[in-house]
Formats: sequence, C-alpha cells, structure tokens
Amino acid sequence: MPAAVSRSSPPSSLGGSDYVDPEVLDVLQYIMNAEKEACQEAEDAMKLYEKDRQLKVKLDEIRANRDTVKQLPGSKLPSSDLSDEDNEDKLSDKVIQQFLNEARLEADSAALRSNGNAQRRAERKLINSSDQDDTDNFEELPWCAICNNDASLRCYGCEGDLYCRRCFRECHDTRELKEHPSTIYEPKATNGH
Repeated sequence: MPAAVSRSSPPSSLGGSDYVDPEVLDVLQYIMNAEKEACQEAEDAMKLYEKDRQLKVKLDEIRANRDTVKQLPGSKLPSSDLSDEDNEDKLSDKVIQQFLNEARLEADSAALRSNGNAQRRAERKLINSSDQDDTDNFEELPWCAICNNDASLRCYGCEGDLYCRRCFRECHDTRELKEHPSTIYEPKATNGH
C-alpha cells in the first residue's frame, strides 16, 4: 500500500488514486489476519502430521521386530486368542503410552533443571542475607525467578521464590502443585519511589 494514501480525504476526481476507502482497508486487514491464522493452523497441522508420521515409523519398526522374532527358529511368542487387529491396537496403545512417558520425562527433567536453578538462587539469597546486619532491610525484587517478568505468585515449596503464572505452571507438575503451597504475590509499595 503506498505511503501517501489518505484515509479521510475524498477523491479529487472520480478516478482519484490517492484515496482508499476505509472499509477496503478494513477488509484488507481482515484478509491479512485470516491469512496469518490459516498459515499458523497449517503449520500446527504439519507438526501434528510429523508426530503421527514418527509414531507410524516407530510402530512399523516394532511390527518388523515382532515379525523377525516370529521367524527365528525356536522362538516362542505368547499365544493369544485375540485377533491381529486387537494385538495391533494393544501394541499401538503401548507405543503411544511410551511416547507419553518420554514426554513426561522430558518435562520432569526440565522442571528438575529449573528447581536446581531455584535452589542455587535460594542458596545465594541465604548467603547474601546472612551478610547483611538487618535482614528486615532486605529489598525483595518483584520479578519471576525464571523469566524476570512481574511476579504474581509466591511458592513456599520453592523457598518462597516468586513466579509469573506461566513459569509457575511450567515448572510445577501435578504432584508439585499439591505439595508446594503458593499464594498470590503483591509487591510492597516502596517509600519515595
């Protein structure tokens, strides 16, 4: 769109090129937003497709391994009264469960790394506060312990660390949410600031 386009001035003549109807601009903006959303949806769909493809590859590997074991002399696979389709469903469920467990492990390891950082921060706080004569004069910074955004929660299970809502959710799994009491954090008003 040219920079010299005016939204408010009427056309100088019927064929004036320096005037663009505001409704046309609104429609163009709507189309651009719809295009962005469609691109994002397509990208998300491609990610899901890739995950499905990886699951299928893994399932094919398991089936190939099962078939190889069946062909070995003297191999005995447990007999089953179930049909091949039922066996495949059970196998698919096991593969999906394995992937879910792996994803949980990755999330837990990220939380452990985060908790390790929180523990080091807490140790530094203790060292710094012990160096001060009067710990009541210690000014607490109202930031998230992870991302430095404004804090909105205090977690007493993490030695009173402050978190924004997003980081708190990401760093606390279901068990920790039950074991780590937290309260809404409101920064204290400072005098003269």
